[in-house]
Amino acid sequence: TANNSRLALPKELEHLTRSDWERVTDEGLLDEIDQQIVNLYIVRRLPQMDAAGEIGIDRKTISRRLPHILSLIHISEPTRH
Repeated sequence: TANNSRLALPKELEHLTRSDWERVTDEGLLDEIDQQIVNLYIVRRLPQMDAAGEIGIDRKTISRRLPHILSLIHISEPTRH
């Protein structure tokens, strides 16, 4: 089906834990909608349609915002050696 229910994170972000994502949302880099997208779609793994319904936005809004969210998270993620 074409419901985009599974998020494929960029390989460099796959190691992030739930607490890493929560820390990122607490840093103030993301607006309220982006924080909700991270919580519902990335952390809780809800399908885009369900996450969008809970937030009160269109599913396409999640798709449009994801590149920005992921780029901010990538920037804020400390390099691990």
